[in-house]
Amino acid sequence: MKNNEIIQKLTRLYYMELYDGYTVKHLLLALVALFVLIWLFRFVWTFLKSKEVDYRHHVQCKNCGWSGTVEFEMKRCPRCGHQSFQKGK
Repeated sequence: MKNNEIIQKLTRLYYMELYDGYTVKHLLLALVALFVLIWLFRFVWTFLKSKEVDYRHHVQCKNCGWSGTVEFEMKRCPRCGHQSFQKGK
């Protein structure tokens, strides 16, 4: 087959009527629009659902009285090195 024949067959397929005046072109456009809408919905949903998680809390050392904001994993006072925190306000 020559390129011209292939293009003619694809053009006929593209404009082939499927149902009540709707062609393959309409079906392809609807599928592309559906794909774009689903992608947009997922993008917006992800953007709205993402929340910044704060891994810090305010504490006060029972030993030296130091108070400040530390990460949850921190177990020792930065000033005295003692291992006794109480939650601050």
